This record gives sequence, structure tokens and C-alpha cells, in this order.
Amino acid sequence: MTLYNKKGKAAAYIENDVIWTFDGRAIAYLFQDAVYNSRESSLGWFEKGWLRDMGGYCVLFTPQAFAGPARPSMETTPAKYAKKALPSKVQGK
Repeated sequence: MTLYNKKGKAAAYIENDVIWTFDGRAIAYLFQDAVYNSRESSLGWFEKGWLRDMGGYCVLFTPQAFAGPARPSMETTPAKYAKKALPSKVQGK
């Protein structure tokens, strides 16, 4: 599932509850509706297709996002590079 930024540019994607950059880096993971980094610090939550930061602001969105701010037009999704190894904290969840 692709995540887009406020300009409609594909910024990352979710696969198996891990948020990946298109160059193959794991940058966060989902546990239930919460979003964490590899050090298990809470970054926000994922709700109704929106990734919200700790202040409740919509930071990224999916094409299925609803009940949030107006979404910009979405650009073409880039190719996904080979994934790098997951940080140890992400592997454990």
C-alpha cells in the first residue's frame, strides 16, 4: 500500500506492517494502529488511510484515505528497490 505526502508524491509503502522507502530502507513499523520507529519510539498512528503524527496532523495518506483533509492528485508510484535488512526491533514485532 503506497503512502503519499501532502504534494501527492509517493513517499513510502507499507508491506507486512513495515513502512519502507522506495530505495529499500525500513523506516517504521505498524503495531495495531500505532506507528513506531526501530527504537520503539511512537511516531503516531495509522487511521482511515491516514498516517498521523503525534500532534494528530495528517502526514501521509493512502489512495483509500477518507475522513481527513483534502488529498492532492497522486503522482505515479516509483519502482521499489530491493529491501535492506530490517533493524532488530522491527524483526521482533
